[in-house]
This record gives sequence, structure tokens and C-alpha cells, in this order.
Amino acid sequence: MQRLKRSGEIFLVPFLFIAVNEEVNRRIDYGDIETLALSIKENGLSKPITVQKVRGEDQYELRDGFRRMRAINLLISQGEDFPLVKAVLTSKGYNEDDTLFEQIISNDGKPLTKLEEGSVYKALINREFTETEIARRVGKSNTHIRNSLALVSVPKSIQNKIAEGKITENTVVAIVDTVGDDEAKITAAVDEAIENADGKKARPRNVTSVNLKSKPPIKRMEELKSLLEDQKIDNPTSQFFLKFYNRLKAKSTSEELLELFVERFT
Repeated sequence: MQRLKRSGEIFLVPFLFIAVNEEVNRRIDYGDIETLALSIKENGLSKPITVQKVRGEDQYELRDGFRRMRAINLLISQGEDFPLVKAVLTSKGYNEDDTLFEQIISNDGKPLTKLEEGSVYKALINREFTETEIARRVGKSNTHIRNSLALVSVPKSIQNKIAEGKITENTVVAIVDTVGDDEAKITAAVDEAIENADGKKARPRNVTSVNLKSKPPIKRMEELKSLLEDQKIDNPTSQFFLKFYNRLKAKSTSEELLELFVERFT
């Protein structure tokens, strides 16, 4: 009788026993699959895929390695013999939260795009994680999380243009950052940038009707607040700024703001 595999142990699993659940796969851009497939053919699978045993069945669900599995599928479609796949078993208690975080943390092949990351972050927020919790766990800044989330909030037509390479992610983020959540204005600015780029990938300089550098003061203060929190700057001056920012956001009166200055500087 074959013993059960232990979590973290590398083993060979029959290709036909691996189930690919695309609902948990956030990757959109797979990049050069042909080159990856050729590398796997010549050198084998250098990094195992991650699978989770399906209880009561001779089957394993793919949890990490969607790009590698696509390359293996390509090899099989080309007539290559690939009956066994090198895999590692998830730890006990591994759940959907772990699957989502794994797609960000363990990605040492082709990095996820900001749009793809945004889809992961949105799923985590829907599972009641905060931006700060996500940022701490994946080792990225709150600003990075927020910018990635901005990309999944724009219309699908714009997301498609990003995926097609017609406009950079940073350009779309800059547009959203400037015009807010007005979909009509965002779409108009994106279309203008793509047209001005004349067949090349649109960048911020191609947006002429919107001054991407002119942000409202409160927006700049919000960015500074995020930076202070990301870098964990905690001193009397930063504490005063945070109190001032919070009172502004709460629409405090001028008299209430003055009280804060008097308290701090007299």
C-alpha cells in the first residue's frame, strides 16, 4: 500500500489526476508559453506545481503553477509524453485565502501584472481582509495595493486594452488617480492616450486633455498619509499631520482645525 504524501513533500502525480480550477486562477497574461514549454521539455520542471488532495478521490486540485501547467498542456498537445508531473502537496488546513496569497507571494516565474494582482486583492478584500493586512502579508505598500485595485475597478473594455498592450497600467492608474471614478472621463482619457500613441503603447505623456500631475491637495495628503504608514514613520510631527488629515476628511470646521494647531504649537 502506497503511503500518504506529506505536506511540503515533492512527489510525482499523474497528469490526468490534476484538476485545474480556473475560478481561483487570476492570471490573464501567460507570456511566452512556447519558450517555457521548450525549457520544460529540455530541462524538466525545475519548480514543482502546488496541489491539494481532493478528499476521497484520486485527484489533486492545482493551487499554484497555472502557467507551468499550460506549458505542459502545450507539450502534450504537440505529442510529447508527460505522464507524471512534479508536484508539492499543500499543508494541512490550506484554504482559499492561502491560494490567493500564494499567487502573489510565491510567484518567481513570470510576475503577475498589476491588473492580475488587483484581481487577487479584490478577492481577498471580498473575504474581509483589509488593504493594510494584505500589504503586510504580501510585502508590498498600501499604495501598490490601492493602485492595483484601481485597475480592476475600471470598465472591462479598458482592462482588455491593458491586456492587449495598448496602454500601460501606470497610465490608467494615473488617469483614475486624477479624474476619480467617473467612468466616462476615464474612458475618454484612455481612448485619447491610445490614439495619441499612434500604434505604440500609450503612456502618461499621451494624455493631453487631463493634467495628470495636478492632483487635489487632499489627494496629495492622502498619498503622504499612506507613505507615512508604509514606512512606519511615527513622531510628533507625523502624528499631528495624521490628526489634521483625519479632521479634514471628517469635514471639521475651521475653528476645530485651529484648535488642533493651538494644541500642537502653543
